Amino acid sequence: STLFPYTTLFRSDEYLRSQIEDVRAMLEIAEKADPSIPAAHYNMARYFIRNNNFESARRELKTALDCFDKIEFRNKKNCYQEIDTCRLLGELYAETREYLKAQEVYTRGINLYQSENESTGFEGDKNTGLLYADMGDIEYFISGDMDAALKNYENSILNKNDTASLNYRIGAIRYNNQEYDKALASFIKAFETQSSDINLLLSLGNVLSLREIG
Repeated sequence: STLFPYTTLFRSDEYLRSQIEDVRAMLEIAEKADPSIPAAHYNMARYFIRNNNFESARRELKTALDCFDKIEFRNKKNCYQEIDTCRLLGELYAETREYLKAQEVYTRGINLYQSENESTGFEGDKNTGLLYADMGDIEYFISGDMDAALKNYENSILNKNDTASLNYRIGAIRYNNQEYDKALASFIKAFETQSSDINLLLSLGNVLSLREIG
């Protein structure tokens, strides 16, 4: 079934089946004990995502956001979970090309992070960085708003998501803006972990030649 793709487990891994079923049972108990707790729906959604049941995951994530709306006080753990809920739901929307819905929920998560960061010094985690990158990807690949994409990619890196692909895209945007020194710095950073990427090597060559001409 789509809900339990682990039915194709290797014979040597069959012992995992009962553990996976136990996890769902515990999550269901948590949801029934107090349906108003957003963490219960967030964790159930993560379970469904891991098992490729994306429609059920989407439903649980939307319920989690509704529950977050109703809590009177957000502690740090609530904030991290709500930010990640926004990221996960947005990614599910993006997968089905519902980009406006994805942007709306990404914006909610980003606004929450920025508000908490400004008021309490709340620090983003890797999921916060991934959220910024997700928003940047819509701007980079879909809407073509490169200035916004650049800002979100840079915020992603600042929030513990410093990857070669992000540095490459930042370099590409800087290159198109004729900011060749900044583009070179980003390409070199990407090159440190992706030295065999042909497109990256071509980009490095191009920016180096343009810097020499300039």
